[in-house]
Amino acid sequence: MHQWARDSVDEWLAELLRHEGRGYFVESTCSGCGNEGTLHRCDDCWDLHFYCEDCTKRRHTNSPFHRIKVR
Repeated sequence: MHQWARDSVDEWLAELLRHEGRGYFVESTCSGCGNEGTLHRCDDCWDLHFYCEDCTKRRHTNSPFHRIKVR
């Protein structure tokens, strides 16, 4: 554990912050339809892409209890 903490903790923290933030996605367009505007991302889906409100609703028709974050 000490070896990991010394060698890998910075990489692990950077990955954690990348996942919580915008990640590698620098564009402000919906990944589903390409529209610009307020983007959302689901904390419960495996997909890390951002989607507009309409695409998010459409993608979560069968998953109404997922936690959606507005970015």
